Amino acid sequence: MSKHTFGPWRAGKHGYIYAGDEIIGVANVPEKKDDKAATVRANSKLMAAAPDMLRLIQRLTSPHMAEMEYRMEAFIDAAELINQLNSDD
Repeated sequence: MSKHTFGPWRAGKHGYIYAGDEIIGVANVPEKKDDKAATVRANSKLMAAAPDMLRLIQRLTSPHMAEMEYRMEAFIDAAELINQLNSDD
């Protein structure tokens, strides 16, 4: 049995990370950061993506990667995840 909180997770305001309605974490940044709000948001989005990244790693290391269609779907999902992490929303 896994010891982590199952996803999906989402990044909320003020750096909070949610699983459903439950706060499961918070992204903090040292006070010395010039653009603290943007860094907190980027960090919280990255942390919230952890369950999706775990699933993607599991897919990418699966024996099914030998199948072209499976491999293409995994790479497309990886690209979408990267785009989500890089978006300014």
